[in-house]
Amino acid sequence: ALTTETISVEDQAQKDEKPVYKPQPTQNIPPAEERLVMSLQEQGIIVEKIADGSNALSVNFVNVRELNGSTIKELNAMSQQLTAVKFTGLPLTDQMLKDMAAFPNLEKIQLEKTSISDEGLAELKKFPKLEILNLYGTNISDNGLKNLANTSLKKINLWNTKASQQGIRTLESKYPDLKVEA
Repeated sequence: ALTTETISVEDQAQKDEKPVYKPQPTQNIPPAEERLVMSLQEQGIIVEKIADGSNALSVNFVNVRELNGSTIKELNAMSQQLTAVKFTGLPLTDQMLKDMAAFPNLEKIQLEKTSISDEGLAELKKFPKLEILNLYGTNISDNGLKNLANTSLKKINLWNTKASQQGIRTLESKYPDLKVEA
């Protein structure tokens, strides 16, 4: 016997949609040293708690034009607290990414329009909770995508990169739960 099922367009879209990342306040994070937070803020860096009652922090460099090793060291001193970092448009290099400590609670990093290369992506493995990665406008290619193996990524933005359609399809087939924007 044939049965017919009626599904609305909205219901079908929900069925087809890959899970979307929802940031969760991380428990048991000690507070950041106030002097470090103030030092970053004095440099024009936006430092915000991700939720009331949480010591987890988001750091945004939107108002900053230069990045140096001393700033990276300050970030390293807050490695436990950082859950999101936005480096958009900064001259962040592979070496700077390499100099960053392992941030055990980092869930989101925005590297769009930075100088990060394929080799630099290998450094992301030291962020065990990393779920969202924005690489818009970088020189990342298919070779760089190979460096994303064994990460916990759930969403990646590859718009305006050097990744090919074949490289993106390969990434999607290897990681079917990964939402790829390209």
